[in-house]
Amino acid sequence: PALKGKVLPGIDLSGGSGGTADLGGHGTAVAGLIAADDEDAKYDGVCAGLDVKILPIKVTIDAEVEALPSLVGDAIERAVKEGAQVICVAMGGPRSTESLEQALKLAEEKGVIVVAAAGMNEGRFDLYPAAHPWVVSATASDTGYIIVPGGKDKKVEIVSEMASVSGKTCGSPTRACAGR
Repeated sequence: PALKGKVLPGIDLSGGSGGTADLGGHGTAVAGLIAADDEDAKYDGVCAGLDVKILPIKVTIDAEVEALPSLVGDAIERAVKEGAQVICVAMGGPRSTESLEQALKLAEEKGVIVVAAAGMNEGRFDLYPAAHPWVVSATASDTGYIIVPGGKDKKVEIVSEMASVSGKTCGSPTRACAGR
């Protein structure tokens, strides 16, 4: 119910048998982080109350969590052609491909912002497309505490120890990247 009226008809590029259904639930969870508008504000996405639409583009076969980089590139290209202004790629891989690079170039030329998962690989490196120089790289965060002048603890968001961190990675895609 929190995504009612926020999700456009899905597109299936996976070639699997599940159609556009999100069999793994990851895409739905990410859509909720972005656009959920719930009666209880603690469940709101970062864009709650704004006129945003989610265009789900499926690239994973059935309930799998991995996709070929070329399919991710096809999805980015399709999203750009469908008029997306911001693209969220909540997955990544250790390498890029020519088709992924071409899709990112098209997005850049059209002024489309691409936010991508840096990955959960113990901080070794950002995954692609997050590793691309102009893509916004986002990763997981935890809550931590620092001591501020006067000896008081202050609650802050810190990057999770399992998360990937580069010089361009923001710690929380729902707060740091969105300015909330």
